[in-house]
Amino acid sequence: MAYGSSPRPTAHIAGFAAVLLVLLIGLDQLLATELKAWMLHETLATRTLIFLLLFYVAQWVSYFMSVLYAPFRIQSLRALLAEAADEPDIETIREKGRSVLTTQAIFTAISVFVISALYRSDNLAPDPLTGWDGLSFYLVLTCAVFAVVLLIVSADAVETTFNDFGQDQNHFVQYFYKVSRRRKYYGFVLAVLSVILFVSRISPSIGCLAVLMFLISGYDLWFPRAAEDKPRPNFLGYLLLIVLFLAVGHLYISDGQIPFG
Repeated sequence: MAYGSSPRPTAHIAGFAAVLLVLLIGLDQLLATELKAWMLHETLATRTLIFLLLFYVAQWVSYFMSVLYAPFRIQSLRALLAEAADEPDIETIREKGRSVLTTQAIFTAISVFVISALYRSDNLAPDPLTGWDGLSFYLVLTCAVFAVVLLIVSADAVETTFNDFGQDQNHFVQYFYKVSRRRKYYGFVLAVLSVILFVSRISPSIGCLAVLMFLISGYDLWFPRAAEDKPRPNFLGYLLLIVLFLAVGHLYISDGQIPFG
């Protein structure tokens, strides 16, 4: 893809929608009949949580697949980095690593806070958790714990880039930088998801707004208009994202009721 080509929001939303529908249909096919019946008779909050989880996952799957073929291929931050001809040199990697360690520490602290707040809110969960409480509790806990693990490993990989590897210095510094970068991305995605799901336990409506706010605020970062001197809001992308959220949410979550309120 040529540098500075205009992002095609419709192409991104098409890829986004394709991933989301695959996830929704796949979930429907994989669930046992008993679990399907339980979901249909569960609260609106439970169905909202499941939809928020799948919608959020679909965003990141479509983002990471943006280096592939249409309808996923579009100018994205990931595509721009993947197409960069030159790898950063050792000093650049180490300088970046110092700032990355601070960011990772912040997200690790956020994930630990979510775990702590989750247990406090459930009073250490003395009774068996079922239904909405059980589903949301274990989803938040799993995301937060995995985020902590990935971010700790990523931080360790960053520290490893400061070691001396002799004549293979450049090769191994590049290698451990890439190891750190992948785990940092995944840890970041899970840390934010744990916060969104935790908020959704308190209020599913606020959880819906949080997902939309997060994806819209980051849209120009993840899908930049690189040819422009000054970033301009991509209102068409925002609008299509909101329409997709409301349309699919209307069908999947509430059997005819928009899940706000």
